[in-house]
Amino acid sequence: MEEFLGKKYMMTYEENLAEYLSFLGINKSSQSFFIRVEMVFSLHRASNGSYFFKASSQFGDYELSFKPGEEFDDFDFDFRKGRCVITIDGHTMTMIQRSGNGKISKSVMEYYPDKLIVTTTALGFKKIVKRQYTVVQ
Repeated sequence: MEEFLGKKYMMTYEENLAEYLSFLGINKSSQSFFIRVEMVFSLHRASNGSYFFKASSQFGDYELSFKPGEEFDDFDFDFRKGRCVITIDGHTMTMIQRSGNGKISKSVMEYYPDKLIVTTTALGFKKIVKRQYTVVQ
């Protein structure tokens, strides 16, 4: 995972994201915001061995800190508190997230030198959500 730390990624493609957000109970205006906002994501490691995601947009910055394999408090798309655990295996991160409304999702993030591919499934959601992020300078 070392080679991907600090790289910045921006979403360039999505499939079924609006339907997934609707499944989670996110209202239409918030769905539109999350899909259209130009958010830049990056992964970093702190000196204590934990990791953190950083998300930046014209509306501000957000950081999510975690230790691989340890469950932690998280917030879903509309800021409902939930629980999450992230594991790392090579260039792949897997996130299991229980949202504030009890829905359980699994996101697999595959890092490549020029892109990040995220595939999300959820219990009770019949589609697969696909997102592709491209490295930005």
